[in-house]
Amino acid sequence: MPWVKLDDGFYDHRKTVAVGTLGAGLFTMALSYCARQLTDGFVAAAMIRRLAADVDDPIALAETLADAGYFERREGGYQIHAYLEYNPSRAKVLKDREEAKARMQAVRGAKEGKGGEQTIPAEECSPEVHPNAAGSSPSPVPSPVPVPTPVPGPEAQNLGGDVAPPSPPPERQRKRSAHDDVRLALELHFSQKTRLPRPEVETDKQKRAAASLWYGPLRDIAELAAWDVGEATRLVDAALAQLDGHCTIASPKSIASTALAIHTGNAGGNGARASPEPGTRDYTGGKYGHLVKH
Repeated sequence: MPWVKLDDGFYDHRKTVAVGTLGAGLFTMALSYCARQLTDGFVAAAMIRRLAADVDDPIALAETLADAGYFERREGGYQIHAYLEYNPSRAKVLKDREEAKARMQAVRGAKEGKGGEQTIPAEECSPEVHPNAAGSSPSPVPSPVPVPTPVPGPEAQNLGGDVAPPSPPPERQRKRSAHDDVRLALELHFSQKTRLPRPEVETDKQKRAAASLWYGPLRDIAELAAWDVGEATRLVDAALAQLDGHCTIASPKSIASTALAIHTGNAGGNGARASPEPGTRDYTGGKYGHLVKH
């Protein structure tokens, strides 16, 4: 399947501006048709009507393209201007295909003669035939198919084969941080304040939903409060007050934007706490501060 070339300045060329969006659409459809059908740039009038079937007058639109210089009028249809200057001809595409076919046949013949696989150098491949570098084509299956024989390890050989296989190494767990403690305290506060149960996180789908609806938004609120649990719970309470108690399982996602608006609105000195300097943050303030590790 050949490709067709379209200049990246086509969208704002003066000719494109003159023919408008419908004309530009017909021109690109005609380019695609000519490359696929190898017409060397010629589009019959009947095909113009098919390519622009949803236009009231396809021929009039083609005439607009001809007036702008994108089409040239020919008997029975139109020729795309300078098509063969930028795209391969029908003869060139067919020749490349035959040469690629011959190279592939030669490689397959050599492979069968040697009983092994060969890789075609990339420079010897045509643009339409690529080497199997990524293993996209299946490798030949030997006949008969060899059956692997398990070999016992040293322990089994020494102890009569009764030794159980070694246990997999334990998974490394991330060390819990003060941020985690603040986030957990904020989740507990939100759940107690709204009496909403925390979402289930047994399956991967439930984990993704919980991260989207609960943990991500509540973490955003904690970041707004510079990870101070007292300021974070204050933002949650203020956001819930504005929501007037209308809470659902997706409420954390709703109150995150409300808390941001409250935090931004108070930034002018109306009571918002300034973010502490790095290294001086207090993680233990507020009603739920006792839940944070010291």
